[in-house]
Amino acid sequence: MHKLFYSLIGLIFITTVPFTFSQTADENLHVFLIDKKVLVRSKAAIKSEKGKFSEQYRELKARAGKLLSATPHSVVQKSQTPTSGDKHDYMSLARYWWPDPNGDEDDPYIRKDGESNPEIQSISDHKYLSETNESIFTLALAYYFTEDEDYAKKALSFLHVFYLDDQTKMNPNLNFAQAVKGKNDGRGSGVLDGRSIIFLVDGLGLLENSKNFEKNDRESMHTWLTEYRRWLLESKNGKDEGKAKKLGHKEDV
Repeated sequence: MHKLFYSLIGLIFITTVPFTFSQTADENLHVFLIDKKVLVRSKAAIKSEKGKFSEQYRELKARAGKLLSATPHSVVQKSQTPTSGDKHDYMSLARYWWPDPNGDEDDPYIRKDGESNPEIQSISDHKYLSETNESIFTLALAYYFTEDEDYAKKALSFLHVFYLDDQTKMNPNLNFAQAVKGKNDGRGSGVLDGRSIIFLVDGLGLLENSKNFEKNDRESMHTWLTEYRRWLLESKNGKDEGKAKKLGHKEDV
């Protein structure tokens, strides 16, 4: 994920001036990365123009403003198809595996630690997954602070294209993530490709008060995330990555 994106998140951790606020519905938001009290205090300080984060707030609005004209992407846009035959299944290649000049059809790739194979860019799913989740979070954060429904509507358009609409949605699994040609169609370390989903979850929490976030969309996303969690816990790749983490193995990212 983009390094600059993390500077955006810093907005909610910058100290604000002391501010007294009453109990609000905002404190009941379902967010996990963010301290809810810090969120509420920051929003109150912004409204009072007493916050010590004007530069970060301007950056947030600038980034969110650019996203208002951005085009949402989908996993079905990739040129390749996983072995499932379904482009709705996420797919990516292992970063540090390269064609072996001395290899054969049965073992065509070798690992080169620390050297990224540009071939990974031939499949767009990883890029689009990360960008989508970052965009939803950025727009949702802008909506939360400004209460401008235009930001919420755009965040929900990203959500629909990538996760909800039948023609373009991603299936809730990473079965074909970080594949190594000639060795496997996907690996346990492919679970790491989904690390940006945590920003999606908090983005959904920030959108809870939006009048445009309809009940059907909430329920559909709850179903998607529930199925994804089940895949993480019960699939072979999910279990393999769980064991690898416990053993302290290094994985491709």
